[in-house]
Amino acid sequence: MTTSDRARTHTPDADLNVGLPTVPPPGPDVPSTAPPRPDSLGLAPKLAWLARTGSRQALFTAVPLLAVFVVWQLVVSLSSYSSAILPGPVGVFRAVGEMAREGLLWFDITTSFTRLAIGLLIGLPLGTLFGLLMGISTWWERGLSPLLNFGLATPGIAFIPLAILWFGLSDLTVISILVVEVVLVVMLNAWTSVRGVEPALINAARTMGVSGVELFRRVLFPGSLLGVIGGYRMAFSRAWRVLVAGELLAGVSGGLGYRIEESRTAFQADRVYAGIIVIGIVGVLLERVVLRSFEVLTVDRWGGVRDA
Repeated sequence: MTTSDRARTHTPDADLNVGLPTVPPPGPDVPSTAPPRPDSLGLAPKLAWLARTGSRQALFTAVPLLAVFVVWQLVVSLSSYSSAILPGPVGVFRAVGEMAREGLLWFDITTSFTRLAIGLLIGLPLGTLFGLLMGISTWWERGLSPLLNFGLATPGIAFIPLAILWFGLSDLTVISILVVEVVLVVMLNAWTSVRGVEPALINAARTMGVSGVELFRRVLFPGSLLGVIGGYRMAFSRAWRVLVAGELLAGVSGGLGYRIEESRTAFQADRVYAGIIVIGIVGVLLERVVLRSFEVLTVDRWGGVRDA
């Protein structure tokens, strides 16, 4: 081959491939080395994958907490603080064990979860509905956005005295506050998610004759679903904090917040710390293990969001 022939057959891509091994694309005879996606597996592998995800999240959550407990125990051992003011984690976990043996711990957890579940079951559908209506209708947006902004600007704990006036010292007081908080958070996320759908998708659907309810069903709702599900996780976190505050202030019978206040009046510092630790650990496990695993199965897979 002459020099001119080589010049005519030379391409820039040839320089990029010099020294690189030739890797055939995956095909029928060349199996792909990429791990299978969870949505391509059967029920049992999906459950196993979910269990591994939850275990990994639990490990990442437990290691920093254990480090804090070790530092806490060292501070208590090397200082002169009275155990009536600052008990060590060993004494606190001993109090947790005593509460578990007495049945108080399980009763309080069940009571708090029942109130939380009722508040979520009522608040999530209402917040989703109102938020979607605000996103698709200018009239709903103008009517509800001032109320939404007012509610978000007001701490949930400020509504507790008002709820006590209406419902007395009962479970309904705490549940009503939970419903308000969940509705506000989910409304905001659903509204902004619908408004954040790509205009190009909406215009493309309209050019094909899609409008009205069909436009919402085919474009707006699928496009906003990731944000709505992410709002559910935020609503749970906020509702969990308001739940404890409501149980502390409303004087209802039973619940993790109620047990902290009862232990304070009885000067049982170890049980006060135990209640705080149980609230934090349960909340973290639910948020990081259960809800995060659910978000991995939905938001991260559908939207390509990396773990935070």
